[in-house]
Amino acid sequence: GLPATSITPHWSLVIPGSGFPKCRRKLSMFTPYSPAALGAWCVAIKHGHGAGLPLARVFETLARSGPRPLRAAAGDIQEALKRGSSFDDAVKRFVPGAPPVFLAMAVVADRTGHVPEVFGELETYFREQEKLERQFRAQAAWPVIQFVSAIVVLTLVVIVLGFIGPQAEAIFGGGPKRMVFAMLTIGALAAAGFGVFKYLKSSAERQAKLGAFLLRVPSLGGCLSALAMSRFCLALKLTTDSTIPVGQAVKLSLQATGFEAFASQSKRIAKMITDGADLSTAIGSNPMFPNEFLGYLSIAEASGQIPEVMARQAEHYREEASRRFTRLTKQMNFGLAVLVGLCLIAAIFMVFGAYVNALNTNLDG
Repeated sequence: GLPATSITPHWSLVIPGSGFPKCRRKLSMFTPYSPAALGAWCVAIKHGHGAGLPLARVFETLARSGPRPLRAAAGDIQEALKRGSSFDDAVKRFVPGAPPVFLAMAVVADRTGHVPEVFGELETYFREQEKLERQFRAQAAWPVIQFVSAIVVLTLVVIVLGFIGPQAEAIFGGGPKRMVFAMLTIGALAAAGFGVFKYLKSSAERQAKLGAFLLRVPSLGGCLSALAMSRFCLALKLTTDSTIPVGQAVKLSLQATGFEAFASQSKRIAKMITDGADLSTAIGSNPMFPNEFLGYLSIAEASGQIPEVMARQAEHYREEASRRFTRLTKQMNFGLAVLVGLCLIAAIFMVFGAYVNALNTNLDG
């Protein structure tokens, strides 16, 4: 989950042929589905439905006083439920940008009837996600400020030196003009990188390749892998502790990871299980799963304790994700500190060199 942002610019979502009125909810170019907002939804659903209130009544309350970015969506879900739509269908229609784990668990809750239990587990999950985000922002804020400040200072130094005289122009190639050209080049490269990223995200196959690449990146890959495994274990715990067929349970759990590198093989793995393969063997055919996890899964399958073991594994990977994100943040902080230092050293040498050249010119004169 990304942090919540203001939801502008707006446009309306129309679902043609759905039998529903035009959706009042306004979609955004940024996601409003922060862990804090979804966690608040989970709390309301867990306590409200657990106390006997129908889901339509719970979402009526959320539409009035729930998280502000999701109030319109809650109202749309309430109307859909009153019209006879199933809960999972309403969620898919009106919060399509929510994290995959939320959408998959809505299906599980609707099919099993264990709505309070499922959303109680999701509440814990989103609280942990919120904690990770706060921790990452707190630890990364100061180094990022230092880095941006160093770039600003270096830019100003180069621009000022460009006005000193011919000596500076010989060094910087025209001072301000060269800096403007460099900034435009950086902007163009950033735009090109964003375009490539959007292209890679535009199809499931390319997303799977991108996800597989990111999972192999040192430090970052370990964080993403632990996060995906925590989602998978949580989903598998909930789905196998229900009446959902095992093949379908695994398929939903793989989709709940939010990574195409896992989800892209969900149909093949589900078919292997339907054809009689062991759960651990079928899941192990995806190389993204750690051997240690497959060993625990094999034991759990043999002992008939898959939900219990997956609950412990979900907690283990949540803690592991927290540790790895802390380690990644420290590495990023160190890298940014080194970069800031290099920028400052470069600025000092620029000023010193221009000053020495100016002195030499005056002495020669």
